[in-house]
Amino acid sequence: MSIKANVILFLIVFFSLPFYAQTQHVVVNAKWTDSNHFTWLFDIETDGTATIHHLDHHYDHVPVLTVPAKVEYEGKEIDVKRIGHHKEDLTETLAHQIDNDFDLVISEGITELIGEAAGTFQKAENLRNVTLPKSLKKIGTLCFQGCTNMKLVPSELDCELTSIGANAFADCTSMEAITLKGSLDEAAAAVFNNTHMRYINLQNLQIVPGKGTTMAGRNEKLKSRKFYGIPNHTLIYMPKGSEKDFPLVPGEVNFIYADADGKNAYCEHFQVDDKFDTEVPLPFKAKKSSYINRTFGAGRSATLCLPYEATLPAGMSAFTFSRREGDTFVFEPFMFTTLEANEPYLLKASHDGTAFSPETTEKSIPISKAVQPTGASCFIGTTVNIDNATAAGWQAYNLKNNIWNPIRTSTPSGSIGHYRCGVVDTEEPSSGAKFFMMGFVTPTGIEIPNVDASVAASPFYTIDGILVRERPLPAGIYVSKGKKVIINR
Repeated sequence: MSIKANVILFLIVFFSLPFYAQTQHVVVNAKWTDSNHFTWLFDIETDGTATIHHLDHHYDHVPVLTVPAKVEYEGKEIDVKRIGHHKEDLTETLAHQIDNDFDLVISEGITELIGEAAGTFQKAENLRNVTLPKSLKKIGTLCFQGCTNMKLVPSELDCELTSIGANAFADCTSMEAITLKGSLDEAAAAVFNNTHMRYINLQNLQIVPGKGTTMAGRNEKLKSRKFYGIPNHTLIYMPKGSEKDFPLVPGEVNFIYADADGKNAYCEHFQVDDKFDTEVPLPFKAKKSSYINRTFGAGRSATLCLPYEATLPAGMSAFTFSRREGDTFVFEPFMFTTLEANEPYLLKASHDGTAFSPETTEKSIPISKAVQPTGASCFIGTTVNIDNATAAGWQAYNLKNNIWNPIRTSTPSGSIGHYRCGVVDTEEPSSGAKFFMMGFVTPTGIEIPNVDASVAASPFYTIDGILVRERPLPAGIYVSKGKKVIINR
């Protein structure tokens, strides 16, 4: 090929590159002040659209920053299509020009968040809630990396993304979930590296032969958790009908596959880790379910709320909340061995180290319930942590060291932890103090739920000596192990 032909080929390739690979603009560092008195710096590109890259100075007392869809230059409106900067020496991003915690709204019409030498909002620890537009197509490399307090609002993105760069959401440790749709032509590795999300929903991502199925040549890795850079506890809903292209890697947990129409969703192994939240946005069947990293000590009461139906281990008794009587919360023995999903239970183990074993049979995993008090006095369970402010607002109590403790904002560490339960009581006690007890013993005014856990499994007799085999027992007065037992229904 001649030198002339090579030069022509080079020019064709060069001008075919994405705009951010070029260094020439029609106008550089133009300024425009919006109605909220923010002055934006932007470049005008060869296609006549604008790229916003900075504010003209630092601002404070900004609760919400809205990046505009249009700017003005020499009396003309110009559409903003991109946000970000690609200079190699960039040391400060747009988000760092806001000197307080703030929420970010990207206006409809903007299609790209650039992420080259520096992510558009990289390491903006003051960034809180982020709202992205339907028009967004591309999220660049390192775009939100290190935004440790950021959450997407809503977490279900209503945009048709075509490209997500490497580490785009890496180290966003406050993100709870994300739902993506569209047809990705390119998705780099480690997009969600070092996040602690409850789930990633990719069910509505389209798999297009030659594009979505190759994922930048990484089709063999899309099925691996390492590709996403996320831990085992995060649920990954794979694209519909993708099991053939992306079969499960042996040993992986919490991968959920569904048919092309979204039906018959199943998970080979649904693993719940006591160290992290679990939220199930869409139901599925699990071949095996397990609960790890928690054991129960002998003689101590504990609360439990699991996202799947589980079998009560041998040597453990369960109790359910019945009602409030005066200053007493009444709990009753649970007469069955199967604990329902997303329901609160009070437990007591008869020996140390009691743990839940994996379920080996098919289980239907339901959608997680919204956690909200159902009355002035109630017992609630949760699979996600209920923070201090929320629990204190409910006037809730949690169980610690066999004692029910009030949750107050004066003690910020107090909360209702994931897979735990709390008592909510907004009624004023008549005696100035609240008491908690089990329903099968006579009220004693004790503040700890210590009871004889073996009563629930013992034979029950009516007062006249007749053995009662019915379970659950109807309301009445019985004798068990030489003690009078009151059952309230």
